[in-house]
Amino acid sequence: MPLGHDRFYSQHKEILDAIISPSMQGLKSRSEAEKILAYRIESEKTRQFIMKNLARNSSGILEWKINAKSLLANLSNITCGIVSDEDYLNPVQGFPVIFMKGEESDYLATEEFGSIMKIFPSAELVRVDGAGHWLHAERPDSVEKVIFSLL
Repeated sequence: MPLGHDRFYSQHKEILDAIISPSMQGLKSRSEAEKILAYRIESEKTRQFIMKNLARNSSGILEWKINAKSLLANLSNITCGIVSDEDYLNPVQGFPVIFMKGEESDYLATEEFGSIMKIFPSAELVRVDGAGHWLHAERPDSVEKVIFSLL
């Protein structure tokens, strides 16, 4: 099992369970949603990011843009990562691949990058200073700079 699988599975399961809970249905305001989520998701930063997936329907009720039930049903497959030698049989060749990691994120451990290199032999790991897992939201300027350096 890849490093951190159980922890990542548990973290995401908690969030998805909160999203699909009956108390999160029929919401009329974002403040109501945040108040309810605060009981289940401690981090304000995480709550704010998750709430970006809320949108009003034609009746003015807030609904989730993501299919949380499907994500929850498939969470084990989503978080399993590289699990066997067969995953390494067809390395990706011929174009640059960049993995970006927020310096404060523990989602991509340094010791896992060797496995990534087996599948993406020309991969480069770029660390984004001052960012956690959601570096595109926390440091969009740095992410944009990396992306435009490829063009």
